[in-house]
Amino acid sequence: MLTFVLLLLLAAGIYAFAFQQSAKFFGFPIPVSAKLVKDKQSVEMYKWWEASEVNGLPYVYRKEIQWCGWKQIDREGAMTIYEKNGKKVSVISFDNTFSVAEED
Repeated sequence: MLTFVLLLLLAAGIYAFAFQQSAKFFGFPIPVSAKLVKDKQSVEMYKWWEASEVNGLPYVYRKEIQWCGWKQIDREGAMTIYEKNGKKVSVISFDNTFSVAEED
């Protein structure tokens, strides 16, 4: 029984921190457990329990962004701007939501 519980917790943790590439924002990684709640031409907003305005994005997500080749080039308050191959994306983290948008 303990093994089953541990495997269940492990699977939940893997799901919480699994990622998919955004087709709209140049392959920027998006957690698969994040739910798209608003999709406009230049911005997507996601509901995700791990996002925080005070603490920002979780460490594992920031590492995934880095591993995918995105470099943090600026940060101001809750907004972080990343760049890869001349393309810029801004991520704004709120409590339980975050948005991704293309930067000029």
